[in-house]
Amino acid sequence: MSVASEDMDGEKGIKKNYPELYAVLRKSTLLSALFEIEDPKSDSKSTVSVLSAEPLVGFLGFPRYTDKKGDTDAVLDKVLANN
Repeated sequence: MSVASEDMDGEKGIKKNYPELYAVLRKSTLLSALFEIEDPKSDSKSTVSVLSAEPLVGFLGFPRYTDKKGDTDAVLDKVLANN
């Protein structure tokens, strides 16, 4: 088993700037991840800022409660739409 860690920055864009790495990552097993949610194009002002995931055990978590009803649903809808 190999373990790697990648810090991703929205400004760098792995998908756009490193397509070979992106292709490898898409085929790799994701053991655990912490995602910082930032959507500069959105005007929805979501109060969700972080999502943690451990796909092998079926875990998605939000480390704090949201301020607005429906914020977590919107994030989960995006996750499901892209998987």
